[in-house]
Parts: sequence; C-alpha cells; structure tokens
Amino acid sequence: KGQFSIGFWNKTFIVASCMAVLKGVFDVVTILPDSTGWRTCKERLGGQAGVERFLEMKFSSNWIAALLRMAELEVLGDEGKRVRYCADMMVSGHTYFAGLFSLSAYKQTFFSGVGHVCANLVGLLCLCCMTTEVVLVAAARFHYTVDMLAALALVGLLFDSSYVDQLASDWSEGFRWQDPRTFQPSSSPFFRFILNFMRSRYPPSQAADTKPIIASRATGLVNPRVTSGGPPWSWRTAYDLQMEELSWDEKNGLGPGPKLGERAGQPRVIVT
Repeated sequence: KGQFSIGFWNKTFIVASCMAVLKGVFDVVTILPDSTGWRTCKERLGGQAGVERFLEMKFSSNWIAALLRMAELEVLGDEGKRVRYCADMMVSGHTYFAGLFSLSAYKQTFFSGVGHVCANLVGLLCLCCMTTEVVLVAAARFHYTVDMLAALALVGLLFDSSYVDQLASDWSEGFRWQDPRTFQPSSSPFFRFILNFMRSRYPPSQAADTKPIIASRATGLVNPRVTSGGPPWSWRTAYDLQMEELSWDEKNGLGPGPKLGERAGQPRVIVT
C-alpha cells in the first residue's frame, strides 16, 4: 500500500555498517586460513608471482604506499581480476547481507499494511533464499560454517538491539513532516553536531511565538526516548532528564511546566 518505512531503511543500513566494521576487525585480529586451503588460494592469487606482489607491500616501513596499493587492488583488481584474499573468512559477507536484507524485507512488508498473508509469503521466500545461500556457500567451501553461523547470529542480535532501534528512530524523526522553525533533532551520539547546528539556525526568539508541531516518528521501532523518557545509552535518571527539559524550555523562552517527555507544551505521542 505504499507505506514506506524510513525507520527500517535506516535500521538496515546501520546494521550493515556495523557488520562491515566488525568483519574488518575480526579479519585483522584473528587470521583464519582459507577454507579451500593454501594451495588453492595461492593459485587464485596468481601463483608465486602473485604472492610476491603482495609481499612487496611493506606496511611497517611504507604504510602509505602499501595502503594506496591495497586501495588500487580493491578498485581495479590485480591484472584486471578482482582479488579474493586468503584470510577473508570471519564473518561471511554473503551470508550477513542475505540475512539482513531478507529480514528487513520481511519486516518492511509486515508493517506496510499489505496483510499477514503477503508478509508471510515474503518471509517464506526470504527463508528459502537464505537456506539456498548457506547450502551453496558451504558446498563450495567458500566459507567455514562458523563464518555463516556467526554472521546470522550477529545480524539477529544487532537488528533486535534497543541501541540500534533508538539510533534509527532518532535519524527518522521528522522525515515525513516537521516544523523547520521549532524542530529539534534528538541527540544521538552521532547527532550532536546536527543538533547544535539546528539550534543555532533557529534561535529561541523564532520559536517562542509559534505553536510547535510534533515531528513525525518512525513506525515499527522501539523508541525509548518516548516510552521511558531517555535513550538506552543514558545513565541519567528520569529526574535528571526532566530537569534538563525544564531548563532547556526556560532558557529558550518556552516557559516552565512541561512534564517528562514533553517539549514546548507538546503532549507525549507514541506512533504505532
């Protein structure tokens, strides 16, 4: 029915970014031999000559040149061929991409309003695709089984994380509608700069005489800022949060008196 969810869009790419960073860290801190064996991987690199080209990169003595060479290999490949390294095992990128976007597609369909039958069919199709991917990758010895299991477990844990839900909710706020004169984006760890920019762009004198409009919020996500009064990473008590809001409103000429979770006289609203 055309009910696109910006919340799930943001959530999907937050999890994808986290998985990409984790994969890079895992591959560096623990080197696993290639699942097909050294002999096969050596042939894939171009034999001894290909191995020698990699040995010429000296990260300890000339890391800038080595880094530029690695970037060149990633973009252009080695002699026109894409390079697949011998220790790029943990975690399986194929599996976490397939699992993440299958789960996101199911969730997007479920909350789009097309009905449970259609959502279940999409979920069944995504499950079949995931099963086929895992079986084929394992049969081709493209990855260890633990690489794929770890990828699926991490995707599931990150997708259901309250921290990820809060970030996606914050970044989605005001997507469909907002009052540019009074809109104040929520303060996530990566949102401080934008928050300060918006406050400086729309000074209190501009918002004081205007009745604020509650900005739109994402559907299908857990938003602890709305349900409990603070983000999951905050150690502040509900009283601290209330005092902060009272201080902010008084400072900006909006008057004292809003309850916890209210800003400028707005009632608490939970979008479901």
